[in-house]
Amino acid sequence: MTRLPDPQRSRALLIGTAVYQSDQLPDLPAVLNNLTDLRATLTSPLLGGFAPDRCVTLADPPDPISLHDMLMDSATNATDTLLVYFAGHGLRSERGKLYLGLANTRDVNLPVSGFDYEVLRDVILDKSRAVNKVVVLDCCFSGRAIQGMSAAGAATADQLEIEGTYVLTATAANAQALAPQGAHHTSFTGELLHVLGSGVPDAGELLSLDAVFKQLRHNVRQRGLPVPTQRFGGMTHLLALTRNAAAVRGAGLTVPPQAPPPRISIRQAHVAQPLGLAGTLHFTKQDLAATIRRNWTTAAEHLFRRTDRSAAPSESWTELLGWLRQFNDPVADDVEGRIALVDRYLGDRNLSADLKLLHLLRWLDPAGAATYRGHHVTYQTLARGCLGARVDADDVERRLFEEVRRAGLLDALAGFTELDRLQGVQGKWDEARRAWEESVEKMRFELGHPDVRGNVPGWAAANGPGALLFGLLPQDRVSQISRHLPAGSPPQIPIPWYERLLAAAGGRETVLGALLEADLAPVAEQAARDRAESERQREAEREDLRRRAERWSTAEASRLSRAARYHAALRALAVTAGWSLILVVAVWLAWCLSGRDFDTAKMLTYYALILGGAAAFVLVQRGYRLGSAYHPELGRPSSWLPPVRAAIAGAAVMLLFGATARPPREGPRADFDLLLDWGPGRFWEYVSDNSDYYRADWALISYGLLATLGLAACLAVGVYAGTASARQWEERHRAYDKAHRPG
Repeated sequence: MTRLPDPQRSRALLIGTAVYQSDQLPDLPAVLNNLTDLRATLTSPLLGGFAPDRCVTLADPPDPISLHDMLMDSATNATDTLLVYFAGHGLRSERGKLYLGLANTRDVNLPVSGFDYEVLRDVILDKSRAVNKVVVLDCCFSGRAIQGMSAAGAATADQLEIEGTYVLTATAANAQALAPQGAHHTSFTGELLHVLGSGVPDAGELLSLDAVFKQLRHNVRQRGLPVPTQRFGGMTHLLALTRNAAAVRGAGLTVPPQAPPPRISIRQAHVAQPLGLAGTLHFTKQDLAATIRRNWTTAAEHLFRRTDRSAAPSESWTELLGWLRQFNDPVADDVEGRIALVDRYLGDRNLSADLKLLHLLRWLDPAGAATYRGHHVTYQTLARGCLGARVDADDVERRLFEEVRRAGLLDALAGFTELDRLQGVQGKWDEARRAWEESVEKMRFELGHPDVRGNVPGWAAANGPGALLFGLLPQDRVSQISRHLPAGSPPQIPIPWYERLLAAAGGRETVLGALLEADLAPVAEQAARDRAESERQREAEREDLRRRAERWSTAEASRLSRAARYHAALRALAVTAGWSLILVVAVWLAWCLSGRDFDTAKMLTYYALILGGAAAFVLVQRGYRLGSAYHPELGRPSSWLPPVRAAIAGAAVMLLFGATARPPREGPRADFDLLLDWGPGRFWEYVSDNSDYYRADWALISYGLLATLGLAACLAVGVYAGTASARQWEERHRAYDKAHRPG
């Protein structure tokens, strides 16, 4: 059953710290108003459930000892209801313990200068005999107080129905309370006073703690404030601290109107510890986001670039982390997003300072303008950067695309409301680029013309990524830009590599396909024409070679025919006989003119005939092997002169003849002299009369016949040898062709 505390057996201790000696803890002037107005409400004759002399306020306790003494006094003297209220800074130790901030509390000595909440809990649970124990905390991280406070007090069957403990906190265990600058009360206490002073319709005559909590939670959610929490044991949530003001007014009694607390939105709410940047203190996420947009370079340098250059965290980085941790309300703040922001992005040394700042801006103000390096990023700026000079993109847009391509900004940009349609685009773009690069690489050696092989891969690398990203952007937002692209026409002749590249681009209907058609279709067509012309030239050259080969084959067949070979052999024999005859004539002419011995001339004739036979053997082979190609000409002595060895031997014989010939005989005159003196008739009579002397010389006739037979033998042997050598040459030629023929 709901009831009020027994005024005489109950105690209320209202504690608040408004002034702090530490520069790290800003003053909270509204806390003094909290204490004054809350005591007035709890002790009001019409509403309050506490006696004025049993409700004590303690403002700005200097140290934990003085606070502990006051707490012990109230706890030991309360037997029905004990209420302890605290307003001020709440601080967490490194181990997560909650300390209440006092006037002289400092972070450096928090365990001794702050008031350990566990001490307050032990005093209330162990030292107080009160049946109902109520704790109300209006401070940061006050939700940690509900841990360990749910144990019931010593209750017996004859005691009151309401027993145990009740804890009401301004925030969750990991969130921060709000103290609006210039407000009359802190946010939580102002809402609490408004509920107690205005009442709750249809809640009954008494306003239970449970009814207060429900109405309080409803109000703060509507105003975007941190949501309070409660924890109770037994039936303590049915205890009433005041009467229901709504019921009192309904009974005709006049209750002084309770002014509503200031209307505070989450954008107006600020943290206890501000962050300084670019000469401005920032209390809200939106304020910091606005400063970052205006002072991008300064923010990146101050917050992140110094951290990237040093292994130790900079002071500005530490301040930023501390400031971000103040946004810890699971209802009003994106706590999970903040943790992911710090762990995955802000703490990653591999990310650039600009990219870290972009992720921070996305978390601070996702509904604001998407900004990167101080420039507003839209679908249109991205699209223009993708197409570059084709749409007259400026330097900012081009640099933006290069950053998107190099650093992968799309996922971060997708976190902004105005660019939310970029969700998933980064992964699709990466996959499309890989497929495009693989397609181009496969065609690298199929492009044919050297100019094409050199230009197409470069064109694909320069234009492919941007056009592919353009195709993934919302086309209803960027279609106007694509209308300015140059128009092209497909090549008039089929080109395999161009068709495959166009298929890899998604067809001519895509942006990449349109660029491909505009830039590479003329190149492909010209390369195809050049290639066709080269093919025609090569075919003409092949046809010319074929005709030449046919003519050569015909000529070779004619040259190497049996008749041609025999004719050549006869020509070689005739040449040999010719210069052999010249040699014989020269011998006898020398004999006639010199009057040398007839026997010597006869022997030289024998030598000349022998040399002629040897030369005939060599020349006949040559002629038979060359066939009709053997054409000795007077203008080419090399074609009819005897071989070198035969010529040298002939010259040597002639020199030997001149050196060894006997001088003219004495007595009978030389035969040539007789021929000249007597004339042919008388000389012939002389020869006839001396037939015995000249009989042996008639052997010359038989020797001539033998020489003729020798020349015929040389012809036959030369032809045979020429046939054998020609056959060997042809066999070697066929073996060479077989060894070196392609395939």
